Amino acid sequence: MFYQRRLLHTAFLIIILLTSIKIQAQELKAVQPSFDISEVFIVPTRVLFKNNSRTAEIILLNKSQTINSYRIGFINLKMMPSGDLREVTEPDSGAYFVDSLIRFSPKQIVIEPGKSQMVRLQLIKPLSSLSGEFRSHLRFLKVPKSKALDQDTSKAVQGIGINLIPVFGVSIPVIARGNDCQVKAEIRGVKMVTSAVDTTLQFELVRTGNRSLYGELIVEFYPNKGEELKIGTLKNLVLYSPVSTRKASVQITAPPSINFRDGYFMLKYYDGEDETNPEFTHTIFKLE
Repeated sequence: MFYQRRLLHTAFLIIILLTSIKIQAQELKAVQPSFDISEVFIVPTRVLFKNNSRTAEIILLNKSQTINSYRIGFINLKMMPSGDLREVTEPDSGAYFVDSLIRFSPKQIVIEPGKSQMVRLQLIKPLSSLSGEFRSHLRFLKVPKSKALDQDTSKAVQGIGINLIPVFGVSIPVIARGNDCQVKAEIRGVKMVTSAVDTTLQFELVRTGNRSLYGELIVEFYPNKGEELKIGTLKNLVLYSPVSTRKASVQITAPPSINFRDGYFMLKYYDGEDETNPEFTHTIFKLE
């Protein structure tokens, strides 16, 4: 009896640990700009309601050879100064969740191999009635296929079988923006970091205003002699409101003949939501 209780206690701890691993995996997936692995492709990777738009569509394509099911629901994520995302239940001051303002269907989908499924979203309030930015993340959680417990393993623990099935999920931001939203960006604290693997420029992205930042960072090098070179790109660089600053880095590459001390760098950050890609901000960095 004591041995069985001890085994039950061990099984309970494993379940708690597995739940923690699931949450961490979902948070890591949430920060990815897209979800395109061997089995599923999701487009678009972010949904933005602005300029009086009220509806949106998301398409999931099953690229695998098996039938896959996904459960769909909202979660709320907070951006940390490091750029990581963490799941929260209550918004910080200046943050607003959009999950209560969105209707979507279906709540669960089954996709056959090579087929696609559409998820429709509808904003239940006009944007003219909103002030500020509202954001949540729509999560697609894969429904695991049930598997029979291995009989030999079950016998080894005197009738107690533990079947650990990983659950994979991905989330994309859903944002609704009132007509009063404004934002400004700034790049600060640029420094070069060189390792045996690569060379990066590390910096801080700073935001002021009542909406998030989203765009592309381009690094150019201007040598004292010769034409400028494009040496780095960082796509899908985001800073979610209400966080005012986050750390980021961009890898840079240049021909071996280029001496980075013989010239200066220019970091340009462009608005990724505007088709004309206007520049948010830029800064100049020179090695001492």
